[in-house]
Amino acid sequence: MTNNEPASVHVEVLLRHRDIDALGHVNQAVYHELLEEVRAAFFRRALPELPFTGYVLAHVELDYRHEVRIEDRQLVGECHAGRLGRSSIELLHRLLLGDGTVAVEGRAVLVAWDQESRRARPLTQDEREALHSAGDRRDAAGAEPPTSSPATQASRPGPGSEASPGT
Repeated sequence: MTNNEPASVHVEVLLRHRDIDALGHVNQAVYHELLEEVRAAFFRRALPELPFTGYVLAHVELDYRHEVRIEDRQLVGECHAGRLGRSSIELLHRLLLGDGTVAVEGRAVLVAWDQESRRARPLTQDEREALHSAGDRRDAAGAEPPTSSPATQASRPGPGSEASPGT
């Protein structure tokens, strides 16, 4: 990452046995759940006062780069803001194995949402500033504060819970 890019939010995500398919690796659909947890961590850091219902997922794309098996036990998720539109936020995200190998990478586009009008709303200037500085909260040594994912608990939250942005 260069100095011109926003710093990434990093979160550990634990794998569960149910994440594995008949071929012995993480099922393709599970990656979307894992990345949703990473995006939730990003929003908790960037906009802690705003409920996750403030955004809806409009687009997601994902490239599968390396097999992940249950023996890998945990992944590291990274996420940072890319392009900001009038009401949209591009998030660049990926999951890495413990040795740094990229397992999946892609992007998601979320749209700021007005719950009363049930329509897109423009991003505020405060949101724009917070989204671009979300990953910049580091300590004096340059290390990011530890972030834990809801997946580090015994079970993951279900749809509609606090940890589910955009769904």
